[in-house]
Amino acid sequence: MTARLAPTGTDRFAPARRSTPSDPGPRRPKADLAVVAAHSRRSNLRGVAITLIGLFVAGFVMVAAHTVVIGQQHQIDSLNQRIAAEQHDAQQLGAEIAELQSPVRITRDAAALLGMVPAPTPVYLEPRADDDARAAEVPPGSAVTR
Repeated sequence: MTARLAPTGTDRFAPARRSTPSDPGPRRPKADLAVVAAHSRRSNLRGVAITLIGLFVAGFVMVAAHTVVIGQQHQIDSLNQRIAAEQHDAQQLGAEIAELQSPVRITRDAAALLGMVPAPTPVYLEPRADDDARAAEVPPGSAVTR
């Protein structure tokens, strides 16, 4: 890619003249080329050493982070196992409570352990009309203490 230079002594805002193959245009001075000094071997080794140290530190940090993650995952797994065991125990205890509260079991244990027997026929109480008035009475011979 070449840059086009305006000829000296002309208006710098005037459009540049296009050259044609028959008219090459004004001669341009060639740019001075210089050899760039090669980097010393020492700076190359320093760059390589810094890169290697950086890679080692990055790898070490990654290994340390993975170690922490694995340790935390182990704790999470053990807690999940404990939760599952406790849920299983809670289900078993719920089934045991349901069995202990069943009326069949209560009747069976009352007869076997306490010697209780079911009543032959239920007795229903019928209220009388004067029960409300008599409920407020104080029985004779009992002293009211305040």
